[in-house]
Amino acid sequence: MRRYLLGVQCLLDIAKHADLQAERWMASAEERGIDMTDIYISAVSPMILLGALDKAPVSGYIQQLRENVETIVQRFVDRELIAPVTKEIADRWGKILPQPLTYKDDAGVTHKYTFHEKLVLATALEGIEGRPFVLVDRRQEAHRELNLDLEDPAEVAP
Repeated sequence: MRRYLLGVQCLLDIAKHADLQAERWMASAEERGIDMTDIYISAVSPMILLGALDKAPVSGYIQQLRENVETIVQRFVDRELIAPVTKEIADRWGKILPQPLTYKDDAGVTHKYTFHEKLVLATALEGIEGRPFVLVDRRQEAHRELNLDLEDPAEVAP
């Protein structure tokens, strides 16, 4: 059975509760044969998201989004579906850290992956107990460069 790791952007898109593709991907996972116990988040994803929200201007929307993220993360914690940072993942992270990996946002602007985001990529590549994850994220050139197994919600979600 394949295991899936939600990318940080997908986790945020799910938390927005705006019927975005990542949310539809998650909602239709079981009918596509994906067991919900095979969908994980990285141990560092909550820190990445909450840190970004802490930097955003304070508003009711940001506060609600923060609460949504915390609720979703707690569901993964309760189900023990948090991918830890193992020695193997840390070793893989060390190998990809120097790589100048980039992604494009919705507006087509190119950004560099942060060292935190590269840790999520390393988690997908290395997986748990020798079983890599399928990364659920928007397709990016960096995914191809790393030879990541990827599922883009825009290509799958109804």
